[in-house]
Amino acid sequence: MINNKRKELEQTINNIKDGIIPKYQEYEKYNYMTIHIILKYQRAKQISKFIKEGNHDLVKQYMKYYSKCDLLEQFIEYFFEDIPYNFIINLKEIINYMVDNPNYHPKGIDLYKKLLSFDELNIQQIKKLYNDYNTKDTAKMFYQDFRLARDMAYQDINKNLLNVTKDIMYLNGQEFYLCIHSSNNQYWNTQAKVLSLSLISHDNISHYGQKTRYLFYGFSNLKIDHIIHMYHADSYTSYTYGTDKPQRILTPSKLIQETKKYNEIFYKLDESIKPDLLICFDKITNEHLMLANEMNLKIVVINSKKYQEKTGKEHIFQNNYITKKEQIDYDILKEVKKMK
Repeated sequence: MINNKRKELEQTINNIKDGIIPKYQEYEKYNYMTIHIILKYQRAKQISKFIKEGNHDLVKQYMKYYSKCDLLEQFIEYFFEDIPYNFIINLKEIINYMVDNPNYHPKGIDLYKKLLSFDELNIQQIKKLYNDYNTKDTAKMFYQDFRLARDMAYQDINKNLLNVTKDIMYLNGQEFYLCIHSSNNQYWNTQAKVLSLSLISHDNISHYGQKTRYLFYGFSNLKIDHIIHMYHADSYTSYTYGTDKPQRILTPSKLIQETKKYNEIFYKLDESIKPDLLICFDKITNEHLMLANEMNLKIVVINSKKYQEKTGKEHIFQNNYITKKEQIDYDILKEVKKMK
């Protein structure tokens, strides 16, 4: 499979003429009907009117552009053994994280920058790029860079979690970060295999579940290798190991900043993992006190009105939230191109 991808890529690179790959070199013979067969639907839709008008100069420009797009896809499929769309989403995450965390240095940044500015490369530069990385394990390199970014992001959350030193701690406007789990069961579920957590902070205390019907457990320390997935909204995991939402890699402040209603950190459970905090909003009830005593939990009381006054955001208890389909934002590429 990889050898076939390599052969296809080499053939494409070696047979480019006037910036157009072999697939599109017969564009002058295209007509309105054949364009929809040769090109993807959206591409055909964009230029079909120029075909009908006989505007070959503009069609040629599009063919050059499509050639670069297809060639980039071939590069990604061969060098990273991934679906191009998925790769770009994941690459965007580590580039974003590199901008937000100056301590993160991906090994493949030179290659990534060239891929992100692929449309600016000429054929000689494209051939050089191929030759420079053809013998390197770029798929493994990218996986390691991506995994390192994830681990650093998780560790960053961990080290910023509130250090609760008292049996009962009151938060009345102080800065904090807490990982909480909303539960409608009176007792901790020891049979669960996975857990949905939300990161809340002084800038956003919104979460899943109504405070009059739910209990909120907190964690002072997370096991990094147990974190499965992180997303800035509900990732609709439904307590399975899978989700169709992309993996986010964010600093704690950026996760809070981008949170839509509430975020979700998907966490794998085992018998050793138990909460060490009970989170109360505005008041402590007898139920809270008895449960904290029974489970040996410290209590954190959050004054929601104080944080609403501080941030101007209403304290929202959300039972469900439907997000719009994610759109790739390439504004960050401007920052990438400034880097050396």
